[in-house]
Amino acid sequence: MVAFKVKYVVEKYQRGHWYRYWQPKPSYLVGGDWLECPFHTVRLPSDDTWVMKAIQLNEALDKWRENAEVKKCYDYKTVGWLIAEFKKDQRFNDLADTTQKLYGYHFPLIEDFIGDVPIDKVSRQQARDIYNKFSSTKRKASQIVQIARPVFNFACDMEWIKQNPFEAMRIKKAKPRRMIIPAADIEVAKTKAIELGLKSVAYAIQLGFDAGQRPGDIRVLPRTKYDGKWLRVEQSKTGAIVDIPVYKMPVLKSMLDKLDHDSLLILHEERTGQPYSKDMLCRRVREVFAAAGLGSDVQFRDLRRTAVVRLAEAGCEIPEICAITGHNLTEATEILEVYLPRTRKMAENAADKVQKLKKKDS
Repeated sequence: MVAFKVKYVVEKYQRGHWYRYWQPKPSYLVGGDWLECPFHTVRLPSDDTWVMKAIQLNEALDKWRENAEVKKCYDYKTVGWLIAEFKKDQRFNDLADTTQKLYGYHFPLIEDFIGDVPIDKVSRQQARDIYNKFSSTKRKASQIVQIARPVFNFACDMEWIKQNPFEAMRIKKAKPRRMIIPAADIEVAKTKAIELGLKSVAYAIQLGFDAGQRPGDIRVLPRTKYDGKWLRVEQSKTGAIVDIPVYKMPVLKSMLDKLDHDSLLILHEERTGQPYSKDMLCRRVREVFAAAGLGSDVQFRDLRRTAVVRLAEAGCEIPEICAITGHNLTEATEILEVYLPRTRKMAENAADKVQKLKKKDS
């Protein structure tokens, strides 16, 4: 059996063969009370896909634990009751797991403020008061309003209320991040990661910088998805499948060709031997950049933005950028407004193209 650890996976020798099982605990402490676990032991596949299956089961378990908290009983048609009803609805269940997690983080903040208020009594002023309460952190305040809006739209659709108090509040969105990481800083950060015994973080940084992929997808990339030339990424957020031409990216190819561990994944946490969680991978990248003296505010998403900017500066058209990043073509222009700050290099490229056009016309 391969010496690779995944939480709740046990190995059992039965009838002359080794088998892997995913075996959660019978109960978990949630919100101060012990709750019976709804998941049972699962026999895992015998091939390399057992890792992905176990990770999916662990994520399902984590999701249950996040949403299985001992809930306060709210009266019928109060805001707390509405949130509970919304979480049962298909429109919530259709959201990506990361979006559901974001909603789940902000729901208690809304409940603490107006959870006991009847939904038809929530005023425009109360909606504004919620925003003002968290306005010291503009992004959080904006997210609370953006999350409350679809919840109350749900109430409107069900004809429980006539108007959405969170609609068209004319709230300024937090300014998008504009950080672009210089190539020289990438090399410094990778060197520091290796010094710290975190070679996997160096790989993650290069994958983000060259391929522009999300940490949630990078962390679970099987080694079998790299064939020495192409790296196939199946994006969990959008379902897009992108093939990265690694053979055109010499630094990344050299790193992937030199993988020296026996893990079934490209990345694994050296200190635990387990796959990274999304939060842990992002935290490690931030810690490495800080340790390298490159700033304490560098985030993994800055790597994705940097990749988009580099592709645009190289003269790539939007469909070409999307072929690498996996963005939907119909949404590309709007998304790139956030990810693609204008740079002098782009302006120079534009001017060069105009000059070439003038020469053709003359």
